[in-house]
This record gives sequence, structure tokens and C-alpha cells, in this order.
Amino acid sequence: GQRGNTQEHMDIIELLKEEMGSDEVPSKVNAIHRLTMVVMAVDRPQIYDKLIPFLDNLVRKEDDEVLFAIAEEIGKFFNLLDNKLVLLPVLEILCCVDETVVREQAVKTLSKIADSLSGADIQNIFTPIVIRLSTTDSLPSRISSINLMIPCYKRSGTQKEKLRKRFIELCKEETPLIRKSCALTIGSFVTQMEKEYVTAELLPIFKQLTGDEQDAIRVICIESLIPIVRYLSKEDNQRHILAILLTLCEDKSWKVRLTIAKNFGDLTTAFGKDITDANLVAKFALLLKDVEADVRTAAVISLKQTLKSIGIEKIQTILLPPLSTLIQDSSFNVKAGLAESLCELSTILKKEMITQKIVPM
Repeated sequence: GQRGNTQEHMDIIELLKEEMGSDEVPSKVNAIHRLTMVVMAVDRPQIYDKLIPFLDNLVRKEDDEVLFAIAEEIGKFFNLLDNKLVLLPVLEILCCVDETVVREQAVKTLSKIADSLSGADIQNIFTPIVIRLSTTDSLPSRISSINLMIPCYKRSGTQKEKLRKRFIELCKEETPLIRKSCALTIGSFVTQMEKEYVTAELLPIFKQLTGDEQDAIRVICIESLIPIVRYLSKEDNQRHILAILLTLCEDKSWKVRLTIAKNFGDLTTAFGKDITDANLVAKFALLLKDVEADVRTAAVISLKQTLKSIGIEKIQTILLPPLSTLIQDSSFNVKAGLAESLCELSTILKKEMITQKIVPM
């Protein structure tokens, strides 16, 4: 019976190979989506001896749709295998593909697998793959490596220093796409890292990215700023991050100022009342007076959340003057946003302030 059983299993893999010989991409994709069923039906030696080498061969030559399906399907069946490490070479190849969706799916699946690996496997096998991807000439593989540093850093042991070093080198690359990927991930990466390395190694390079010549990269840095501020202590934020934010508030690109205005509420919440009240109110007033209507609108919409971190005195002296001029604003959106924010203001201010300042508005 055992032999017949193995024969049957052989046939399932042979059938898959036959289906993959089709010229039609949709039927090949359908065949790949049955991989989990194949893995469940076949005994383990067949998977390791026949199926994995077959996948390894496929990822070197197939269309992007098929490659995406392989990356996705591995994410569904890897838990069925005792030895998950055999899947890493296949996914490493997929991390080097030009097509973004394939690459991103391979990174997603690798991140899931990383969570299920032992510390020793992360340190000795997974992290070396990430470092290898980060040092190749291939742009896609370097981009993949940046995203893979996050799930493996905490358990990389003696390899941690190498990961930080590679990340910092990638932040300085001439290719804007690489710097952009670093700007996107630096917020998440920082939260995985020991605070002494964040302040000594990562923040200087983050500051450099926030001054990048490409405004798209400066915009992305603002999104990464919020998790960094939440992760660091009040003292570290005051010492290292505040100056970066103050500079970005007056950036020459309206897109950067717009992103600051949109995120101002979250930024003030992350920085806390003391730093906001002492340092950020004047910058917020500038955004309310910005030459670009979109920036003024975003600032007005952020006002509601921002007010929670500002003392009454500063609201009266610094924010009410620009707000009173916005009543006459040429933009309908600014005025509509203002109406809602004034309701919020009226709940905060004393009664006599309302009759003097807000009712006339």
C-alpha cells in the first residue's frame, strides 16, 4: 500500500508540473493556488526532494502573475513544514524581481516566516540573507532588504550591528528610490532598536533624510517622525527631534508643509503638552497663515486635535489673531474647516473671551 501511496503522491507533483507546462498564464496561476492542497496531500520527503526544487526552478523563469501567486501561496502553507528554511532560497529570488507587487509579497511572506523561526535560525540563516540582499547591485533586492530588517532585527544577536550599518549606508545611497524606501521604514525600524543606538546612529541619518533634496523623501520622513517621537523619551525628543520638526514646518516645498499641517495633531499628541505649548504654537500659527490654501485648510482641520496640547494663554495670544483673519479667507474649504474648529475653541475658552473674540467672528 505504501508504494502505491507514494506513486499517487508522485502523480500529484507530476500533475502540477504538467499544468505548469501550459502556455496560458491564468491556468498556471490556478495551478499554483492549489499548492497548499498539494503540500497537504504529499508526504514530506516528496516536498523536500521534488516540490521545492521545482518551485526553485519556476521562480527563475515564470511571468510576474505566477511569481506573485507563488510568493502568496508559500505564505499560506509554510506552517505545514517542519523545516521552513528550505523555502527561503525561493523567496530570496522573488525579492530580486523588478515587479513591485511580487517583491512586496515575497517580503510579506518572509516576514511571516521570520516570526516562526528560532533565534538561532534568524541569526545564522535569515539575517545573512537580508544582509546579502542589501549588498547586491540589484536595486529591487536592496529595496527588499530594507523592509526585511524590521522583522529580524530584534533577534539578530551579533548581526545587529551589521544591519544598522547597512541601513545607514542605504540611507546615503545616490538612488532616490533607495533613500525613499529608507525614509518609509526608518520609523518602524527605530521602534525595534535599542534607544542608545537610535540616538547615536539612526537619528543623525534621519536628520539627513529630512533635509533630502527630493521633497517626496522629506514628505515621507514626516510620516516616520510620529512613531519615532512616540518611541523616544521627552528629553530625547527635545534634544534631537524638535529642531528637525521646526525646520520642516517652514520647508520651501508646500507639499512638505501640507504633510506637516495634516499630521500636526498627531505630532503634538506624540510630543506632549509641554513641548507643544513651549515650542510648536508659533509654527502652527505660520501654517494657518500659509500662502497655499491647501496648507491653511489642513492646518484648520488639525486645529481641533492640536488645541488639546496648547494652553489657553497661547491660544489667545498666538492662535486667535490668525484665526480671525481666516474668516475672510478666499478659500471656501478653509472657512468650512474653521467653522467646525471654532465650535471646539468655544468649549475651551472662558466665556468673556468668547464674547470678545469668537462671537465677532
